[in-house]
Amino acid sequence: MSDSCIDLVQLDATDDPDQAQHLQRWLRERAWTRAAEAEFKAPHPTTSESGLLRLTDALAPKGMQLLRNEPRGEIAVTITSGWRAYTATANYEPPACPACGERAEPIIGAESADPFIEVVGSWWETRVAPEHTCPLCDHRAVITDWNLDNAVACSSLAITAEMYGAENDLRQELEGEFGGQWATMHEHI
Repeated sequence: MSDSCIDLVQLDATDDPDQAQHLQRWLRERAWTRAAEAEFKAPHPTTSESGLLRLTDALAPKGMQLLRNEPRGEIAVTITSGWRAYTATANYEPPACPACGERAEPIIGAESADPFIEVVGSWWETRVAPEHTCPLCDHRAVITDWNLDNAVACSSLAITAEMYGAENDLRQELEGEFGGQWATMHEHI
C-alpha cells in the first residue's frame, strides 16, 4: 500500500446508512469498481474512528485505464459512510473563496494560524456547514460553497483509493449522477 491516496468527499451527504451500498452498486454498474479478489487493508491504517461503515472493492478496468502510473496489482477502492473529517494532510491548501477565487494563506503569528481550521472545528462538532468570511475580499458564504479541494472537509460519505489520474473523471460522473458538492483530497499520509 502506498502512503498516499485520493479522497472524493460528498460535502452534502446525509447520515443515511444505505448510501454506501447505493454508491457501491452505482460504481460497479458503471464499471468503476468490481468485487475484490483479495481482502484489502483499510486505506487509513492509522484511523480508529468507530461507527464508520467501510465497503471495499477493487478498481475496475475503466478506472485502471485512466491511472497515471502502472498499477501494482489490485487497487482498493473504499467507500466510507459515517461522520469524519478528510484532509489533504501534507498537501493541505487553504480553501478557495467562491467570490475572488483566492486561497488565503494562514496568518503567521495570529491567534489562530489558519482561521479556517476553527470553522472546520465548528462543522465537525455541529455537523452543520458554517459560514466563513474571506480574509482577502470579505465575501461570506457557507463553507461548502468554497473550493475545498486539498483543504479539510467533514462528510458522511467518501470514496478513497490510489487512483491518480482517474479522480477527475470519476468526480465528474459522481457530480452528474448524485449532484451535490464534492471535494477532492490528494492525501499524503
